[in-house]
Amino acid sequence: MSIPGPTDVADMDVAPTKRWRRFLPGWLRSLFWVDSAARYDGFLSYSWSCDKEIAPVVQSVIQRFLCPWYKLRAKTVFRDLSALPAGSSLNSELFTRLDVSTHFLVLASPEAPNSRGMEAEAKHWLSRKRNGEVIILVTDVSRPQHLMLTEESSAPNHQKVSWEEIRDHLLPPSLQSYFATTEPLWLPLAHRRAEILRDPGSANLRGEMIEDLKQLFLRLYPGTTWEQLHGEERSQKRRAMSLLAGLAALLLLAAVSVVWEWNKSVKVGEEAAYKYSLALGVVNSTSKVVKDQLLPEGAMRSKGVLADNLLTGPLNAFKDIPSKYETPSGAYSRVQLFDVLWNNFYLLGKLAEASSASDAEFEIAHRHFMAKRFEKGDPTRADWLAYLVHALQHNADDKRARGNLAPAELQFKEALDLAKHMPTGPEGEPWKDELPRAYERVGDILRDESKFPESLANYQKLLDFPWSREGPHGQRSLAVAHGKIADILIEQGDLPGAAHEFEFDLILSEGLAAEFPGVGDWLRGVMVSHERIGFVYRKEGRAAAALKEYQTDVSIGEELTKSDPANLLWRSDLALAYEGLGDLASDKHNWAAAYDYYTLYFDGILALRNDSPFNTKWRRDVAVGHQRIGIALEGLGRTEEAKAKFDQCIADSTDLIAAFDPRNPDPRDILSDCKYRISQIPPKSPTTKAD
Repeated sequence: MSIPGPTDVADMDVAPTKRWRRFLPGWLRSLFWVDSAARYDGFLSYSWSCDKEIAPVVQSVIQRFLCPWYKLRAKTVFRDLSALPAGSSLNSELFTRLDVSTHFLVLASPEAPNSRGMEAEAKHWLSRKRNGEVIILVTDVSRPQHLMLTEESSAPNHQKVSWEEIRDHLLPPSLQSYFATTEPLWLPLAHRRAEILRDPGSANLRGEMIEDLKQLFLRLYPGTTWEQLHGEERSQKRRAMSLLAGLAALLLLAAVSVVWEWNKSVKVGEEAAYKYSLALGVVNSTSKVVKDQLLPEGAMRSKGVLADNLLTGPLNAFKDIPSKYETPSGAYSRVQLFDVLWNNFYLLGKLAEASSASDAEFEIAHRHFMAKRFEKGDPTRADWLAYLVHALQHNADDKRARGNLAPAELQFKEALDLAKHMPTGPEGEPWKDELPRAYERVGDILRDESKFPESLANYQKLLDFPWSREGPHGQRSLAVAHGKIADILIEQGDLPGAAHEFEFDLILSEGLAAEFPGVGDWLRGVMVSHERIGFVYRKEGRAAAALKEYQTDVSIGEELTKSDPANLLWRSDLALAYEGLGDLASDKHNWAAAYDYYTLYFDGILALRNDSPFNTKWRRDVAVGHQRIGIALEGLGRTEEAKAKFDQCIADSTDLIAAFDPRNPDPRDILSDCKYRISQIPPKSPTTKAD
């Protein structure tokens, strides 16, 4: 027989099945839908058209009553077929479940007498001897009009509807006939109907329904009293709350330990900050899940797996929680966590760890964005899209740092295409920086690949976002845009145009540094601007003006690195400032001064390379340092030492590509330059011994 379609299901007045679920194995379906269980404590027979929203709540209350924290359900109640196997009969599948059910639970309603499905189920139940009972739950007495069940009738001795009226008007025909002379156990729920429809998840409602159904629970738990059952329920709730309190204490202890570690030193402090973030990630990603598990509902997953994962290692537990246990709020906290972790790992040069963080960020963001991609009115859709853009950019940055420019370009452009779909105008205010930042990142990688016209076009796009100039971060972004445009103009030979752009950069950076004197990054912007202007002045032959810019550059750099010796970017900026002074001295053939400045540059860059051995730029800069010192030594007449430096330059740059570096462009291909310089050193004259 073919699978029944919507018309057949509606005619039967039963819940529709999902065709795709039949491809799942029975054990997997039983985790989420109970229609694949081996036995049932009760079979819920109801009218789909009347009680499709009431039946799930009744099922959940029954299954969750006395349910231990480590189990999915205390009792198993069949409600609907989640899937119908190909070639099977709807009736035969329902009858199979009836035959393995202990009790027959009937939701009495005005639609029940006309429900073909309920009538078929009732006939099959009555067709053979059963060990269990038929229990009637009255859910609706709105029709016929003469039936009235008020709130006052919630107790059996206050019922205003007689059993005869319920039997004749609210049950399928087979049950009407079967109970013509006897009265089964029947319980009123109609007075809860409005509240169930309004707020089915209400804890108060479920507590009241437990009281309404206590006679049913006594049938499900024979040999006990209601006082015993109620006492056991309270004990289980106390145990669950104790578990939650213990988990909270464990996480708090981990957080306190991490904070204590943070005070040891700057570097240890950074690692402790990661652990603190991890602890917060565990709290955010699991607290809601655990809290939901304590609610008396049957839709949550197994708590045993969750509890084991949490208790075995709170700082690493989030790695072991499968996505099916993850709440949206927990996932959002985790994706923020990985975003922060990537930034810290990348700045420390830990590219393997950074790549792992960006991969995890991408997996979470992609999964939740795909779930939200059609929900245009859902603001969380844009949040997930933003983190998906970040993850792609982070992945591309990892490749760029290793010198893999072509695949990095593809990922940056993919991130730009996604960023173009971010909300715009007033509603896009929280994400206003995403699109200009994406244009900037594409401009960076194109510049690295010496695709200067394309790079300039992307940088100039940054000036088309006037709203991004608001506030200090907007002003800083605008200053950076002018600086990057100037870098491209240098490559195109337009030194006056580059100087003009750098002056805009300097004015904006100085304004920020003056307004926020305690923010080192704003002062760093001033430092970089002076260094870039000094480079242009030097290229224009304005040595005195260039010297003044580089000296200002060095004074700011020394101030910044003294305030935070662990900041790698500030240390790199100071080293480049020393290189600029060495270049000026070299231009004047002041080789002694050039040697001193180049040595300071080399020492600074070598320390950075040692801290971040996988960073391609600093590895290249070490090779440049050997080359610069070699030039000064050659100028001093120390040719053998110079040749040794050029040899070291070749050794350090052999596995590096010809990388673009706007702050150190001479030479672009350091390997070829060092080979050429060695070839120009005349061989050492052989010494002859006197006869």
